[in-house]
Amino acid sequence: MSRTDTLVALSLDGAPREADGVLVAAHKVALAAVVPSGLGWMDSSETAPPPDAGRGPEIARLITDLDAVLQAMLKAMPMSKPWQRQVLTHLAEVDKHVQVLRMTIAMHRGREEMLEAVARVQTNLRAANLYVLGGRADIDTKTAVYIAFELGRKLGAAFAA
Repeated sequence: MSRTDTLVALSLDGAPREADGVLVAAHKVALAAVVPSGLGWMDSSETAPPPDAGRGPEIARLITDLDAVLQAMLKAMPMSKPWQRQVLTHLAEVDKHVQVLRMTIAMHRGREEMLEAVARVQTNLRAANLYVLGGRADIDTKTAVYIAFELGRKLGAAFAA
């Protein structure tokens, strides 16, 4: 890496820990972008500063925990029943928007864009939570989706602060 490059990283070591009553093995997440500082297309008005140093680790932890819960549900839930397929569809949308959120942070997009990405994650989590609450989902699925929903709510609160 040359001196003209700026490395911005937001990472969290993923040791297994207790989160919202469920043991979540948080995987190591690294949101990093190497941005050459001399690029003309990326002027300071288009970029947002990295998340506040005090909130960065919290945001990284929340994204990691949410991703761990999502990946566990996506892998473990069978697709044999219609309600399971619908829940998996909602969770796949959430997973896609979590990836968009990570890329938005890594690319230092504007605050509005980051808040929009968080809002999309929350909207899809809310839809999944409402679906399992009103449907035939078993208690384990309802609990797992609720945990993901709460992590999304906390993520929104962390970005709003």
